[in-house]
Amino acid sequence: MCDEVDNQEASSSSEYTTDEEWEEEQKKVKANWEKERGNQFFKDNQLDEAITCYTRAIDLDPANAVYPANRAM
Repeated sequence: MCDEVDNQEASSSSEYTTDEEWEEEQKKVKANWEKERGNQFFKDNQLDEAITCYTRAIDLDPANAVYPANRAM
C-alpha cells in the first residue's frame, strides 16, 4: 500500500508535460510578481516605477489584460 502511494506521488509530482509549459508558468508567476510590485509603487505614488513594473509584466505575459489596464491607470 505504501509503495502504491509513493508511486502515485512520484507520477503526479510534475503537472507540466514539457519544459515549455513550465517556462510559460514561470513567466506568469514573474509577471504577477511585477504587477504586485507595480501596485505597491502606485500606492506609494512612485508612478514611473509602477509603469516600469507593469511594462515588464506585459512583456512576460502579454495575454493578461490586467497588466495593460494597470499601466494605463
